[in-house]
Order: sequence, then structure tokens, then C-alpha cells
Amino acid sequence: MDFHHTALRVRQNRLADAVLVLRECGLCNTVSIGTISAICFARGGTCGVQLIEAEDRLVPQRDRCHIAFLDEDPKAAAHDLAMRLRAHGLDVVEGCWSEAEQWLDVPDVFTDAVIEILSLPQ
Repeated sequence: MDFHHTALRVRQNRLADAVLVLRECGLCNTVSIGTISAICFARGGTCGVQLIEAEDRLVPQRDRCHIAFLDEDPKAAAHDLAMRLRAHGLDVVEGCWSEAEQWLDVPDVFTDAVIEILSLPQ
């Protein structure tokens, strides 16, 4: 079985901002618009992330949707990404589950997902 994609809910009329966030994460180069309210990112010939517009806004919790990245210094990487997103005028909330698990919430863009940056496995 091969991984195909994951889907995230995005606030209505914020697909362009969601694309910007994921590009700043280095996640995508190719964008394919499936419908007016959904976008897929191609990665390595397969679909990696699908964005779907939704109305509801849920408070991020550890068991909610997320996109996870690995980094040697999660705290610095999360802060750097937050600063880049803020430079684009986006509101970003920084937090952590633990020292090795940082997260960013972009509440005006994602309805129930956070970006996680985790320590590289030892």
C-alpha cells in the first residue's frame, strides 16, 4: 500500500493563504485545482495534501489534524516559520506539546489543523 494524500479543512475564502503556508513549509511546488473549494499538492508524483473549504473553526488539540515535519531544532524552526508567515500578514499562534514537539496554528486559515515540527528521531 502506498500513501496517497491527507486532507485539511481550510476556512472559506482562505485557500490562497493555505497554499502560501504550505509553500513556506517547503511542502509543495505544484498546485492542481480540483474544484473551486479544493486544492491538491503534488509531491513526488503523488498527491500529498488536499485542502477543503469548511465553515467551522475548532480549537487545535493534540488529537486534531496536523501536518508534521522533522527538524534538528523544532523550536527554532517553528519560530522561523511563524515569522515568515507573519511577514505575509497571517496571524500565527506558537505552542508546544513538549520540548520536542512544537506546533503553529494559523487560525484564520486552517479550521482544525496545526503545523507540527518534531525533533528528529534519535
